[in-house]
Amino acid sequence: MYTGPICQYYKGVFIEQWDGADFFFPENNFHIFITQRAASILKEEKITNLELENSSEYEIEVRYVNRRYLPGT
Repeated sequence: MYTGPICQYYKGVFIEQWDGADFFFPENNFHIFITQRAASILKEEKITNLELENSSEYEIEVRYVNRRYLPGT
């Protein structure tokens, strides 16, 4: 019995239009991205009504990744 993923996943997020702000809302996306500095401040202030996820650990289906970011292209 095969127990692996149904499709391939790619780890990491690539944001082309980031303006350098500590809080960023990409176009056509419902995620809010923040810098490590902003995340540290939120943690120091014990803000808990949120979930922080490291974007380098985020997994996305390969079909949603721009081909130029895929390894070997």
